[in-house]
Amino acid sequence: MHRSFIILILLLATHYSHAQEDYLVTLKRDTIKGEAQILLPSERNDEIIFKTDEDKTRYKAYQLLSFYHEGEQYVPVKMPEKYAIMKVVKPGYLSLLSYRIDNNYDFGNLYLLKKTGEGTEVPTFLFKKMMTDFLANCAEVSKKIENKEYKRSDIETIVDEYNNCIIRQTADTYSNEEPVKKNNAQATDHPALAIIKNIKTTLESYSKEETEDIIAVLSDLSDKLSKGEKIPSYMVGALKEESEPFKQIQADVESLIQSIQ
Repeated sequence: MHRSFIILILLLATHYSHAQEDYLVTLKRDTIKGEAQILLPSERNDEIIFKTDEDKTRYKAYQLLSFYHEGEQYVPVKMPEKYAIMKVVKPGYLSLLSYRIDNNYDFGNLYLLKKTGEGTEVPTFLFKKMMTDFLANCAEVSKKIENKEYKRSDIETIVDEYNNCIIRQTADTYSNEEPVKKNNAQATDHPALAIIKNIKTTLESYSKEETEDIIAVLSDLSDKLSKGEKIPSYMVGALKEESEPFKQIQADVESLIQSIQ
């Protein structure tokens, strides 16, 4: 009996250890097992070090899709001033995340991120105004915040109800015979999009392994331009850094930077 009990404990310990193993999802959606070390926040690009049995690699936030550390999921987020690494508190169309500020390891600040890429910190002050504006496309949730039925302490309930609201709206939209299409004329008019297309075409002469980081940056730029958003300086910095090894695209990169600044 005593021996059986020890074996059971060992099996449970092995299972728990395996379940807690870190892993990283690359831009190509490959999964790599190893050990993640989250570095202190930086001004422009948060980074991690990921160790495997074979090597140790340093990743900038925009060089990965997500990673799991000690049972928690972390994702890269394009904030107004940087690429940040955030911890997932509650996933969904609207995700609740936590992030760090200054020179701090603690993920103690809350952030809301929509699948569209829109995001905002969860404020302490002006909570009602900022949240009613950010969640205005779901009137029932926005109204409850406006009426102070929901406060900052109810943020997880707000996220759940908003996501359910979006699911209902999506179901209603696709139940119609001909869903309304948005006018994206602004997206196709920006001259920088044509330059990005040319750069991607030139990069096809390189291997995918060589170009995946610069392609990720170009895709982020295209996404912001297609929404008519201003390109932040940290994204321009990432473009310069990742394009440096590719001499064939330098002229186009310079033209691209001029067109978006």
